[in-house]
Amino acid sequence: KFFLSSNNSPYSGFVFALSEKGSKIAEGVLRKGLKEGKWISYYENGNIEEVRIHDSANLIDGVYITKVTEYHEDGKKRADYSKKPNGDIQGKYVAWWKNGNIMMEGQFGDNIPMGEWKHWDSNGKLMAASQEITLNKHEVKVEEVVQSISYTYLRVIEGSEEYWIATSKKNIEQGQILSYEQGLEMKGYTSRELGQYFESIWFIIHLNGIG
Repeated sequence: KFFLSSNNSPYSGFVFALSEKGSKIAEGVLRKGLKEGKWISYYENGNIEEVRIHDSANLIDGVYITKVTEYHEDGKKRADYSKKPNGDIQGKYVAWWKNGNIMMEGQFGDNIPMGEWKHWDSNGKLMAASQEITLNKHEVKVEEVVQSISYTYLRVIEGSEEYWIATSKKNIEQGQILSYEQGLEMKGYTSRELGQYFESIWFIIHLNGIG
């Protein structure tokens, strides 16, 4: 909850937050100290990063649900899903590549992937179904970079584990430290562009630390 510093009572009304540079990074409405309605967060360039709809009337199985839409920095949609008050993702989850094509689609139950998930490459081709999803934060070091027409393939190290990830084509260099939170694992994947077989590879929606 948010409170007034003058009398420690729950605050109601419009609020916003600014970055150190003075640009607006978030805005929304509080009702008795709780977030209500539409809350928007922004990138430094002014484009919308995320929209959350807080609606106490939006219930799934008797639980209050927040609708979340994430955006790439250029304004295209990145992901669409719903969250419970404890942060667990619930219901349908859809993610898009930076070029606007759909990347993956499936269902969550209490933050656990349920049933069959579909995955498309960045050109819109439907790939093999998968049930392996990650929403945890990962920090990796790039050991090898392989560029193709559509993807950037990276051999990375996370702790003592070494594995491959792929994302839409980007300028990435060996030795960079990157992080990600959303990805889908494909097992037994063959890249026709590279003519290379991967026993396991993670397709990542959004990599942080590039630039």
